[in-house]
Amino acid sequence: MDKQIFKNYAFWLILLANLLLIIDYQTHWVTAMMIIIAYWLQSVIIGFFHFLRILLLKQFNTENFTLNGEAVSPNSKINIGMAFFFAVHYGIFHVALLLFTPFIFMNLKEKDKTDSYISQLSFIPIQYLYHIALIFFFVSQLLLFFKHLRMDKINPPNIGTMMFTPYPRIIPFFLSVLAGAHINGGSAFLIFLIVKLIVDLIMFILKKV
Repeated sequence: MDKQIFKNYAFWLILLANLLLIIDYQTHWVTAMMIIIAYWLQSVIIGFFHFLRILLLKQFNTENFTLNGEAVSPNSKINIGMAFFFAVHYGIFHVALLLFTPFIFMNLKEKDKTDSYISQLSFIPIQYLYHIALIFFFVSQLLLFFKHLRMDKINPPNIGTMMFTPYPRIIPFFLSVLAGAHINGGSAFLIFLIVKLIVDLIMFILKKV
């Protein structure tokens, strides 16, 4: 494992954001639905910055990339078109999921809010942790965005491959949503939150960002 990963602020922000959501759920200040919405927003943020990254590409290669069966040469029209194509299919995917999610969680039993031992230890009012987690998700992706821009100048990416790079990172979110159809809240959902946190960090490390 590259030790430089642990010097990456984005890594720690993603870790903290996930931990804050777990704490919020455990203290019952947020519902399972709100947690899923937070993960949905994280996924949307990832897609937004990836769209900007493709759009702002100055140099890239099109090896093994074809349109209508024909090879294409790298030019500004290609990356602009691919950026908006990515935005459309990624956006449709997320809008459909957002509409589908409430039907999964409509029968999920939620516990009442409570002043738990964890909330008593918190230096920050527990009701603000949810919003702080969302800010951490956004800032982590912003930092990665600027890092990717620098990397793309040094090592121009393959634009065909770039179209699909965000999807492995959002798999944990979709698995959590699908799992929601088979759980009834409580500790079962907590396990999924922990698994999501672990997979988030593993995917971050594997991408070597």
